[in-house]
Amino acid sequence: MNLVLVCEMERVDIKSGEVIKDDVPLISKTELELEGTDVDELYNKASDTILESISMFQMKGSNSRLKSLDWKLTP
Repeated sequence: MNLVLVCEMERVDIKSGEVIKDDVPLISKTELELEGTDVDELYNKASDTILESISMFQMKGSNSRLKSLDWKLTP
């Protein structure tokens, strides 16, 4: 399974003042889900990976703010 989170990010161009919106897809690591798998644990690991990816994106100087989220689980 994968957790896919699409973040709508927006930033303001310093020179023009224009608001720029970007859809940034963030995907967790692929995890194998078996009959005895703790689904809550898989979800927590995937969520942690996504949150780390958001932090890294913002730390790279994107100067973007999180506007909205859309997520789905893929089998």
